Amino acid sequence: MAALLAVAILTAFMPVMKTEAAAQNIKARFVDWGRKTIQIDGDDYTTYDASESFIGLDKCNADYIYYEVFNLSKTQMYKSGTVRQSPDPNNRFPNYQVFKIKGARRTAVCLARVKARINNKWSNYSGWILLVPPHTPDYIRHAIWSKDGSINISWDKFQGIKDYYVYLSMDGVSWTRVKRTVGNKCSITSFKGKPLRSGKTYYYRVEGRALYNGKYYLEKGNSTVNYKRVYYIVVE
Repeated sequence: MAALLAVAILTAFMPVMKTEAAAQNIKARFVDWGRKTIQIDGDDYTTYDASESFIGLDKCNADYIYYEVFNLSKTQMYKSGTVRQSPDPNNRFPNYQVFKIKGARRTAVCLARVKARINNKWSNYSGWILLVPPHTPDYIRHAIWSKDGSINISWDKFQGIKDYYVYLSMDGVSWTRVKRTVGNKCSITSFKGKPLRSGKTYYYRVEGRALYNGKYYLEKGNSTVNYKRVYYIVVE
């Protein structure tokens, strides 16, 4: 009985601790790039548009989302903002609550993080999301034939891209990797072990790779929609 009385007295005089609900942890990830239609040689092509990216949150019913976009070293913030969420009538990404980041760096690999307001309380920041923008015809690729029987290709270089893969195709469907380069240009003299053929049309595609935390990441949205026709002519 005495022991019970002592516990009761101690409990009565213990300081009252205010309990607060821990901030919710959220998971966010890159989902997709926006798309647009452009014309190349009079034909319509759908390409990825790096001026906006779709970020998905695991379903959490957030009413506001705050985002920050940094360079790879996390020392320079490119952009931040708050997005008010509303239901997506098209349900384009059914597994996520999706929002758009507009105007992020189009020619730089970025890191993004977000937090969400859920039931009037802000969550913790998500983990870092890597945004590797796709090369599109906006970032002009040049292909020039030479009298020595080569195609010289060059393209705009992105900040944060470690190296590039260059692919050739004769039908725009089946692709063969012909080069790896750390620069933003290369010369191609053969395809599948044979010299390039005079009077034939060659398609080409360039994919950049970002190196982050010891792992390579290909450009997001690298697709057969992102190519440009190359006309190869040998001058005798």
